[in-house]
Amino acid sequence: MTEPEYFRAIGSANPAVRVRVIATDMTPGQLVDRARKVLRASNKARRVSGSPDYDEIWCVMDTDAHPDLAEATQVAARSGIRTAVSNPCFELWLLLHLGEQTAVIDRRRAHAEANRKGILEGKHLSARMHRELVECYPEAKRRAEGLDAMHTRDGRAAGSNPSSHVWQLVDRLL
Repeated sequence: MTEPEYFRAIGSANPAVRVRVIATDMTPGQLVDRARKVLRASNKARRVSGSPDYDEIWCVMDTDAHPDLAEATQVAARSGIRTAVSNPCFELWLLLHLGEQTAVIDRRRAHAEANRKGILEGKHLSARMHRELVECYPEAKRRAEGLDAMHTRDGRAAGSNPSSHVWQLVDRLL
């Protein structure tokens, strides 16, 4: 899976951070439900030992065609769980490390472009790209923030295709 590989690579850039990927391949609602269980267990650990298992819990989600995305992000926010949503998919976030992507893009094309540019090798993050993705992060963040500004100027909602808020999590990791 691309997302766990990316976050492990980013997390390795900061020795003070430990990244643990807990769940993959779930709908947004299932992912938030799982995160809420992890949060409850972490809070229980805090009561017992004085220290939580996790400082922060995040859900990284694609928009896909998930009818429960809006509800899941609201439940997460009410529960104290942060979300990082990419529209249409995480591969868009990877593409933003190497260049602009202002046109609407679908999941298949984003994945194909990430493979063509050498970011991915099939469904996995290219090992040779780990360092480059960390180094290119500031540009990816600038491009992602620019997409939200572009959508606002065009009268569209933040988070419209294309967009990614993964940078908010990466800021916490670096």
